[in-house]
Amino acid sequence: MPTIKDLRNKKPSANIKTYTMRSITALFSSLYWIFVLKDLVFIIVINLELLACVIIFILKLKLIYTQQYSNKRFSKNKKTIS
Repeated sequence: MPTIKDLRNKKPSANIKTYTMRSITALFSSLYWIFVLKDLVFIIVINLELLACVIIFILKLKLIYTQQYSNKRFSKNKKTIS
């Protein structure tokens, strides 16, 4: 939750590679527990972890995109002013 809060406040605190790997791992864990072990409590827990990882991944990509867009826009405005 603190990472999600930081990303919503535009503070880049998450590593995109780490959360990509965590999302993939949580996805495979979820599929394994759903189809092989069928433990309802663990399915709920692992899917909540998967959801949190995906939310962090999306927020980080959104933050990267908005920072790149604003940097391009700032440099474009700076060239026209000079």
